[in-house]
Amino acid sequence: MTAEELWDLSGIPGEYDAWAFGDDADGLAELVRSGKKRATSSAYPVYEAEDEELPTPGEYSVILNEKDEAVCIIRTRFVTVLPYREITEEMAAKEGEGDLSLAYWQQVHQPFFTEELKAIGKDFSEDMKVVFEEFALVFPKCGEAPAKQQKSGALYIVRHGRTDWNDQKRLQGQTDIPLNDTGRAMAKEAGERYADIPFDICFSSPLCRAKETAELLLQGRDVPIRFDDRLKEMTFGEYEGVAQSFSIPNCPVNEFFFHPAEYTEAVPGGENVNELLGRTGSFYKEEVVPLLREGKNVLIVGHGAMNLSFICNVWELPTEDFWRTGIENCKLLRLL
Repeated sequence: MTAEELWDLSGIPGEYDAWAFGDDADGLAELVRSGKKRATSSAYPVYEAEDEELPTPGEYSVILNEKDEAVCIIRTRFVTVLPYREITEEMAAKEGEGDLSLAYWQQVHQPFFTEELKAIGKDFSEDMKVVFEEFALVFPKCGEAPAKQQKSGALYIVRHGRTDWNDQKRLQGQTDIPLNDTGRAMAKEAGERYADIPFDICFSSPLCRAKETAELLLQGRDVPIRFDDRLKEMTFGEYEGVAQSFSIPNCPVNEFFFHPAEYTEAVPGGENVNELLGRTGSFYKEEVVPLLREGKNVLIVGHGAMNLSFICNVWELPTEDFWRTGIENCKLLRLL
């Protein structure tokens, strides 16, 4: 089966890349298909030498075997760049190879990286940067044979443009702060950059910085915009407006940023992480999923923490990984 044929079977809309693992393509592809392999490592200097872009969270890849036959489809979740020496036991286990130990990972990867680097005139060292990409198997599911799936819509999310409070590093929460000139320019530029993506409907937070971003991004396009309170930013209660909270000793709201899974008791007037995940999760199931099943392409315009909680719900991520994806102002991320 070709990559194009498997992609058509999956019913996933949009674009994809197709590639095989550089060493033991058949064996590693099978580990991915079985669900055992959930990550892969690459030498960062090779990306630099070939002027190649790093993998991006949300993008899809068709994994090929040695005969260039399609085996399965994955979606990138997280991309981390770090020195070879900082790869941990937990990271090595996610690669699903051998006995899952760090020692085995090093035994296999050091000679592989050495040969790759030699081809571009560089030497291996433990300070060499590694691109560690974590992914999820999306088609076919573990143990299932590929079967034709009904076409579904695509889901995109974007964070509002910059505001004065962003620049001042103040907690905005649900305080209704407007875009500044930089934020408006960002939203207009995003509209031009993503003009070719066929959105059918947009849902936005009603807070003015998100509302204006949606309107500027979709300016001149016949795309309806609907507003829903469940897409508002997380509320930080009496701490909204506080600047540089990380520099404040024992500031209780910082628990959310450092240990999100443990932020189960909100600051006065605020909400905790489970309340945030609950409201964005209900919105996704009640409003978005039915439209995706109809084949509609949906755009969500929201906020930093709200968007990440939405991603956790869609990608079924543990709360511990709340902040790992990251989402820049006015940069579109495809979730499905």
